[in-house]
Amino acid sequence: MEGDANDDNVIDIVDFSLLRAVFGTGNMSADFNQDGIVDVFDFSLFRSHFGLCGDILVH
Repeated sequence: MEGDANDDNVIDIVDFSLLRAVFGTGNMSADFNQDGIVDVFDFSLFRSHFGLCGDILVH
């Protein structure tokens, strides 16, 4: 799920902490759109899914 930086199937403050720690780097754990850098677009994906958990079906 986009925004889940620590792969625990929940998007929460822990994921935000990881995103913040690697912001501006090429760290793949928080590069949710896989463009090679953790930036505002990755934060946007995180924010869109914050508070969600479990598997989400995409149609």
